[in-house]
Amino acid sequence: MKQLGFLAQLDHPTEAIRQFTPSWFTVTMGTGIISQLLYNFPYPFQGLEQLAWAFWWLNILLFTLFSIMQLAQIVCFPREALLMLHDPTQSLFIGSIPMGFATIVNGIVFFCVPRYGSAAVDVAWVTFWIDTGLSLISGWLVPYYMFVHHRHKMETMTSVWFFPVVPGVVAALSAAIVGKVVDPRSAAQLVFTGYVLWGMTIPLAFFVITIFFLRLMLHSMPSKESMVSCLLPMGPFGASSGALISLGALAMEVFSEQTNSDPILVNFARSAAGFGLVAGLILWGFGVWWLLMTASLLGTHWGRLPFNMGWWAFIFPMGIYCAATDTLAKLTGLQFFQVMGAMLTVAIFVGWLYIMSMTAIKAWQGHLFRAYSPSQPMADLRSAHPAHSPATNGVNGV
Repeated sequence: MKQLGFLAQLDHPTEAIRQFTPSWFTVTMGTGIISQLLYNFPYPFQGLEQLAWAFWWLNILLFTLFSIMQLAQIVCFPREALLMLHDPTQSLFIGSIPMGFATIVNGIVFFCVPRYGSAAVDVAWVTFWIDTGLSLISGWLVPYYMFVHHRHKMETMTSVWFFPVVPGVVAALSAAIVGKVVDPRSAAQLVFTGYVLWGMTIPLAFFVITIFFLRLMLHSMPSKESMVSCLLPMGPFGASSGALISLGALAMEVFSEQTNSDPILVNFARSAAGFGLVAGLILWGFGVWWLLMTASLLGTHWGRLPFNMGWWAFIFPMGIYCAATDTLAKLTGLQFFQVMGAMLTVAIFVGWLYIMSMTAIKAWQGHLFRAYSPSQPMADLRSAHPAHSPATNGVNGV
């Protein structure tokens, strides 16, 4: 029974701080996207908005807790924090910090602006730029370390490789959301910023997806501990689709003949809206193929996949894809997208309940804090030189 006690699997409770990794922010990503999906549920019912509001506050509490733990590691265990940056697996999850924060920014627009007005708009504006800065840091710093300090192999690759750059397109989607509540001049700035962020992100993400496709063909499936990472590309498909559609719609609102905009900008807005819908549908369709293929691959190994933090790959990527589905439903008015969005939301919500329960239990016992990476516990890294850390590709399995 002792092994079932609080952090019983750790030698000392402080090990939870010493062995803390950014992968924990994937929990905030998943929780935050649930609040957004509930808020935009195609078939609203009484109490749904209050439930979404509660999930948003839970997300804030989790993000605050994990931020405190990350800062405590930097202050109390600076060597371990530095080793994390040099680790070829854990460092990739730095991108989960701005993505988790982006769900909070979106929630400010959804939940706080209707309640608190202009004060909440100012907060959304400021926090958006903070999130953008964090996304740019992740998108540059981590790839730099991948090129200079890490050692990677094709046969051990997972789609986690694009994790550092994806925050940019999530921030682009937030730009479209925040742009709906700010003044027209600021909204115009967000339109252009959103497209630049999209361009700095999606081409790189699709480079990685292409390499990952080749890796699957040449080296078959990843290990069972890493297999859930095959679902991660659903994130770029959904975020890129939703961002293009939403930015195009925002451009139409900002640049129009009624607002006396420059004719070039009016034409730009019309083109952006049309291209956004076409490209959004194409990317959404690509996601359908990837989802069916991944479901087939995971189905052949279901029941043999050990639980680890990588299971959160089921929540946010599918959640952001579902959000794109809801956007298409609102824009096209097609019942197909409404039903699909509702079904995906229910499935993702049930998945969140199970994964959060397992995470809470195993975190309480200390299981999820024991290993810094699958092949090298943090205790062994104390004497390792950062530049020669092993080529692993997992976070407790991912």
